This record gives sequence, structure tokens and C-alpha cells, in this order.
Amino acid sequence: MMDGLSHSISAPWVRLGAPIKMGLQSCAPEDWLFAPDAFGDDTVLSRHVALKEVLAAQHHDAIFQAFPEADDAAQELLALITETLKTHHQMTLPQADQLHPLDHAARYVPEDLLLLAPEQPPNDKGETGQWVLKAGSLTFPSHWVLAEKMGLPMAGIHAPVPHYGEKLARPVDRFFDAMLTGPISLRRNWTLQEGDELYAPSRHEHSPFTVDDIGRRLHVRVERQTLRKLPKSGWIVFTIQTAIAPINRWEKDAEALGALLDLIDVMTPAMLEYRGAHHYTDVLKSWVKQAG
Repeated sequence: MMDGLSHSISAPWVRLGAPIKMGLQSCAPEDWLFAPDAFGDDTVLSRHVALKEVLAAQHHDAIFQAFPEADDAAQELLALITETLKTHHQMTLPQADQLHPLDHAARYVPEDLLLLAPEQPPNDKGETGQWVLKAGSLTFPSHWVLAEKMGLPMAGIHAPVPHYGEKLARPVDRFFDAMLTGPISLRRNWTLQEGDELYAPSRHEHSPFTVDDIGRRLHVRVERQTLRKLPKSGWIVFTIQTAIAPINRWEKDAEALGALLDLIDVMTPAMLEYRGAHHYTDVLKSWVKQAG
């Protein structure tokens, strides 16, 4: 957990920087699901699970999508999650035969769940071409719409990410091809957003910020993402656990704010837009200087 760490260390931009990179590390099986909240709130995970039920009732067709060919992999994932929760979290999933297995599994964990399949069987070099999104339960989207990404390869899914195509597309596909069943990989990402909505398929229509209100209106969003290859199907499950906090959490932390100013100055316009800072860069800079 983040308890005992300074805010400077917990500031996502300090730990993760500006460029988009794979930045993978290993994840133990017991830490795969229900990891501690990035900002140290012990109540968040249960609240996120409860919110999933509410949002599923309101936006089910937007939150859940699956192609028929994903059924077997989804059933395999449900069994894996059931065993993980029983073994590491002393939780038992109820039966829900009327739900798709992916839809069922996703309602009982704070993570969003996406299933990716190889475009074609591996060749003699172990290459499958590209990895395609075949199913997803995405209750907490960060400015993207699940239906628009279904059936797309990773490069298409990440088209809005600056420099993904030329820098990360090939390494990601090669990494996916080489993944073994068993090991779990972990990475994190951060963006800025107006408001604290977890269900944010699109950005707010921008309204002007002032130095006086940006600290409470602008939020830092962190995604804890994991990658794991399923042993039977060979498909990959991509999990996303989301945390969010107002940027004024760091208003007394000169080190963290100084690092944020430095990043703003070096980010390209495309990266500023991706990180969610392009509309209010000048006001954010003024607030950082005033707060620090």
C-alpha cells in the first residue's frame, strides 16, 4: 500500500514519467486481483465492485461486449478468477448461469477485464501476427468506447496513444507471442481528467478552469494493468484496476509539483492531449506555482 510513502513518491507522474512505455514488472498470483488502491484508500475496492452493479444496470450494452468465439476463453477466465478469489481472498463467487461468464466474473472484482486472441495460429517462429480484442467488460473506461475497439488489433486500439504505432506496436505483439502461461506482468499508466467519474467513455465538454478551482476539479487517474496468458485457450486477459484522486492532494508537495511542471514543459502537444492536460496547461502551471 501507499501508506508510509511520501506524496512525492505516490505522485504518478513522478513514478511513471511522461513517455508511454511498456514498463513491465512481475506480479505474484496473490496480487493479481484486488491489489491495494494506488492512493491508499482501503474502502475503494469494495465501492468499485458495488458501483459495477449500478453501472451494469444503466449501461450494460456499452460496458459489456463479446464475440461468440470468446465463450470458451471467457469460461476459462471465470474458472481462473473463481479459484484465485477462493485461494487468495477467501471469496466464493455465486452461480449466475444467465450471465456470460466474462460478465459474471467482472461483477465481483474491481478490475475491468478484456480478452485478446491471436489473429492467426503461430507460424514456425511463434509469430501470430497481431492480437485482437474479442471480449471485454469495461465499466471504468478512460475516454474510450468498448464497442468501437471490438475486433481491432492492439495497434488499432491504441491509435490515439502518441507514438504507439512506431515505438510500441511491434514490441507489444512480440511480447504477447512470447508470453508463457503462469507469469503475470504488471504495468501502470496515468492521465488527468476533469471530475472524478470512473465511468468516463468520453472527456467532459471542456469548461474553463481558474487557478482557484483547478485543484479540486482536475483529477489524476491511475490504471494498474496486468497481462496474463490463459493456459488452455492461449488467449490473453488484460485487467485494469482504476484509482483516482484530485490533484490538490499534492498541493503542499513542492517536489511532486516541480516534477509536474518539468513534465508539462517537455511533453509534446500530442502527449499533453493524451495525458489530458492540453486544455488547461497554462492554468495548471499557474496553480502549481501558487500551490508550491
